[in-house]
Amino acid sequence: MHADLRPRRLAASTFAALALTLASACASTPEPAATKPGQGPEANAPLSAAEQGDLGRLFPFPNGHVYAYRVTTETGETRSLTVRTVRVSPGRGELHPMAARVRSFDVTADGVRLAPPDKGWVLKAPLEIGATFAGEHGGKTTVTAVGHTQSAAGETFQGCVTTVEQRGGDRPLSFESVFCPDVGLVRLEASSGSSTELAELESRGPPVDLGPDGVKAIKVEPVK
Repeated sequence: MHADLRPRRLAASTFAALALTLASACASTPEPAATKPGQGPEANAPLSAAEQGDLGRLFPFPNGHVYAYRVTTETGETRSLTVRTVRVSPGRGELHPMAARVRSFDVTADGVRLAPPDKGWVLKAPLEIGATFAGEHGGKTTVTAVGHTQSAAGETFQGCVTTVEQRGGDRPLSFESVFCPDVGLVRLEASSGSSTELAELESRGPPVDLGPDGVKAIKVEPVK
């Protein structure tokens, strides 16, 4: 990861992919239709025990859904960011950010982690205040709050978990993430020095088919 990346790019890529390696981010290459993730029978198979567990529910992969976030900089500038979730198979999901590299995640009984060859955990047991684990951006993540409420897009969610990942070095970075059951990431604040960016969930849902030509559009609706 380049040390001279501006916080703005850092935060945007993080919100898009939740652990995207920014230095290697690139436009994803479409896969052949026959092997495209999310279209095979495994993608629609029943949820695994890990996916239905407390940790899996905090980072779900509803197949083909689109999440929209509002990103706000410290100067008050705002922009939108969208991410598509793809369930490849029981216990394996992907995040497809717009114009950035796809990342894969494994949902296990121990938590949610980046799929090899990437390393690091998004969430890891035990979900107790003060628990620490190796984070997705190469830093140390600490669980700072559990079982709390969080508001987003006019809704209030229960049983949420907050984590803070901190990475030292020449340019320290900090990522505060809030995950809520059956929704996923609802809030993420990334900071580097005095620069901060905040992403908040605005809507989520499946795309809608506009006709026989297969044209898709995002179905924008409040989170539920």
